[in-house]
Amino acid sequence: PNIVHYIWFTDKPTELKFFHMLSLFSAEKVLKPKAIYLHTNNEPVGKYWEQVKQKVSTLRVVHRQPTTCLFNEPITNPVYETSQSDLDRLAILMEHGGIYLDMDVLIIKPFDPLRKYPCTIGLENPERVCGGIIVCAADSLFLNLWVEHFIFDYKMWTWAYMSGIVPRKIATHYPELIHLEEEHLQRPNGDEIHKIWGKEHFDWTQHYALHLLWRVWRTKALFMVSEPDEEYIKKDNSTFSQIARRILYEK
Repeated sequence: PNIVHYIWFTDKPTELKFFHMLSLFSAEKVLKPKAIYLHTNNEPVGKYWEQVKQKVSTLRVVHRQPTTCLFNEPITNPVYETSQSDLDRLAILMEHGGIYLDMDVLIIKPFDPLRKYPCTIGLENPERVCGGIIVCAADSLFLNLWVEHFIFDYKMWTWAYMSGIVPRKIATHYPELIHLEEEHLQRPNGDEIHKIWGKEHFDWTQHYALHLLWRVWRTKALFMVSEPDEEYIKKDNSTFSQIARRILYEK
């Protein structure tokens, strides 16, 4: 189904950032979904959240607590903050189907060609996919296999193990269950972050989406600016700023 799911788990009400707003704006503008669901235990706050509530007409807020038990077995909290929603995104898609997006994904063109497959995910590199964008039918067999690994193959100390390495392994054994989008969903990857935030340009118009990889940007301290905003994108001409201007100002 053409519905979009986001997950926003925080310990306390947290300010929505400029690029989060851009993601929600782009999802409604480009995908034209029937609904955008924000699954959250603490609704965001701040001026950008107020703009989202005012302008994103398909937005629905769904209150949800992070999953702590699976098949009557407790799930240990993941080590990395970025892994807090790894299981919940699969559970939500198994129940409802649709499109899961990380909050730092900007949509560039419609996903209709990807929705014809029972499940689609993007390759980050030959060894790993990225679970930041998942396009899937409800109760997908691929998702079922993926979820089972949280019981018998759960490695919380390995970076992106559950969201990247495990689904790549499953895809190798069951290629008929998954469409791996090689170039236009999860590239540039973390090793190519300069193509997103720096001066090097590429033809992003052929991409379905751009994953901003915000935490990688932050850890590598590539820029002096603390937070990009409306003024920043007017002066900057990185790939991020080009797409941001398109989302905000083009009809």
